[in-house]
Amino acid sequence: MKNKKRTDNVVGIVCIGLGFLLLCAVPASAAEGASPSWRPTYDVIMMWVNSLILFGVLYKFLKNPFLDFIHQKKMETEKDLQRAEDQKVMAETKIKESKQMLEEGEDRFKKIKERIIAQGEARKAQIIEEAKEQSQYMMTEATRKIDSYIIRARKKFREEMIDIAFEKALEKIPEVITEEDGERFVQDYIHKGLA
Repeated sequence: MKNKKRTDNVVGIVCIGLGFLLLCAVPASAAEGASPSWRPTYDVIMMWVNSLILFGVLYKFLKNPFLDFIHQKKMETEKDLQRAEDQKVMAETKIKESKQMLEEGEDRFKKIKERIIAQGEARKAQIIEEAKEQSQYMMTEATRKIDSYIIRARKKFREEMIDIAFEKALEKIPEVITEEDGERFVQDYIHKGLA
């Protein structure tokens, strides 16, 4: 209601201002053709009356459309302001949600990073342990193979030594053993075999 009175006052002030401008312009134009008769006074009075009638008619017929126009623009402006305020609130809400999501994302990223580092450390320890076990197995296997090679080498060496000793013995026997010793060996063998 208060806004409607204010709008009515604005319309009235606009009409008065237009009337004042019109009235000020008319006496000046009437003064140009200065004649001593009553006609200039009559013209001024009639112009005032016509102006008042015109302003009255304009006020009567244009007041409500003008007020409706102003009221409509005011309502549109208020709606625009309300819409802008709602958008501002929504934007602030989205900004808060985005900040919260960003903080949660950073926390989640830190946790994932820590978990990956922990998994990496565990995997590293596991790989080191597996490498130690593998190297221990390889050392044990190498030791077993070396021992096997040594045993085979000793056996082969012994066999070669026996063969060499046997060959040497065979070479020396004819020099040391005579035919009589050979016959005696044969006789002893025969007696031992029959006994």
